[in-house]
Amino acid sequence: MLSSPPEKEEKFRMLRNQYGSLYAFHGSSTENWHSIVRNVLKNCSGTKLEMVGHAYGPGIYMSPFLSYAAHDTYAHADRTGMSVVAVVEVINHNINKPNAYVWTVENEDYVVTRMLLIFKDTSGRKSQITGRDISSKIRDVMMQYGVSQDSFDLSYMLTCKCHPTTVPTGTKDARSGGAVFDEKRNMIVSTCHGASGCRDVFITRLSSLDAGTTECKAGLIPFSCSSHPPVFDDDKYVYFMECSFEGNPGHRFGRIDLDTLMFEELAPLPGSRFAMTASGCCHHGRVFMADSDAVLCMYDVGTNSWSRPGAVLPRDNDWTRVRVLSDPEDDANHLYVMGYDSRSGLFRVIIDDDTAPVLESTPPVLCDKLREFLLVRGSPTELFAIAALKNGSWYCYSFSKKEWTLLPNFAPYAGAFNHNYLVYSPSAHSFYLRKNDDDNWDRYSL
Repeated sequence: MLSSPPEKEEKFRMLRNQYGSLYAFHGSSTENWHSIVRNVLKNCSGTKLEMVGHAYGPGIYMSPFLSYAAHDTYAHADRTGMSVVAVVEVINHNINKPNAYVWTVENEDYVVTRMLLIFKDTSGRKSQITGRDISSKIRDVMMQYGVSQDSFDLSYMLTCKCHPTTVPTGTKDARSGGAVFDEKRNMIVSTCHGASGCRDVFITRLSSLDAGTTECKAGLIPFSCSSHPPVFDDDKYVYFMECSFEGNPGHRFGRIDLDTLMFEELAPLPGSRFAMTASGCCHHGRVFMADSDAVLCMYDVGTNSWSRPGAVLPRDNDWTRVRVLSDPEDDANHLYVMGYDSRSGLFRVIIDDDTAPVLESTPPVLCDKLREFLLVRGSPTELFAIAALKNGSWYCYSFSKKEWTLLPNFAPYAGAFNHNYLVYSPSAHSFYLRKNDDDNWDRYSL
């Protein structure tokens, strides 16, 4: 809907053309909505109209997760049990994101209301509606109207739309490298084999969702990291592992500071080589990788030293091609591991400093080689794993339901592509993917 005055809508359209826009959810008590619809959303922080405080600073508060905005703390129901949550469109510029579930925007011109989701309790009057009650009803509404930023059940809600971009990859050669996404700097950092053997680093800076520039830092890495995707610590460092073929020892290790774009060599992996075509992750100040014997290795950033927690990962003929990931929102020491032969299943590694690591496996229902593997948090309590297979099919694993589900409406690529060039932007609800011989990254909105 168009609830704003024509002048504001025109200004919003101009800002959207410049910066792009995102969708989020705003919950408020039912008695506030008549005023909001007539007078648009206001930044009431620090005024007598403020209702729930401003713990994360002044601004209009919203969430990318419907279930969070629909909580009774924000979308307080009236005495009949009716609750209201707005779908808002927000300019993708100067959004304060203090955590994964809260966004704040100070500039009122950057936010417009697009849809009102009304929940009416039909089972009888209630003095209070819970977030779970709201979620069970609103999910059906979201599915009906095709709003894709729902946070309930990705296994049947997830769809994607391709947006060709003018974001250059820097090179057409997409072989044997990898990429990471820096949410804070709005940056993609990638490598490719090419003539340099993955010694060149490509820094892609996004000026909007679908535009940006790419700079090549030639020879920035002093060793070949071919077939080893970089590892980002979600702060400022990107880590690189030396490949173990073409005569390389396969144990050198280092990182790039994204503020200075300078390389620093760190302690090498002792006693073995990094597993070929393996990826790692950073979790709680430690970098995790598998070595060529499928043993989990851990680098401690504080002490610049390696250790082996004791986890020997299940092996198959292709197990050296292993993906190790973590969930940044997980406070526990959980890692998620999947091999190139996806029929082995997905494993969760539980690491405790006082005990040996424990492996928990999922049902091994997948039937082809793994191409891409990543984690997506659907809500504060829901984690999903998404796996892309060589045959072009995509699957979603729900950790709460403990089952894999085919994603029939999710096909974000066609034709040839390589491993490790899929990165995810949680705030934009988008993947960026590069395919072989492409000049630009493609963006796929969820």
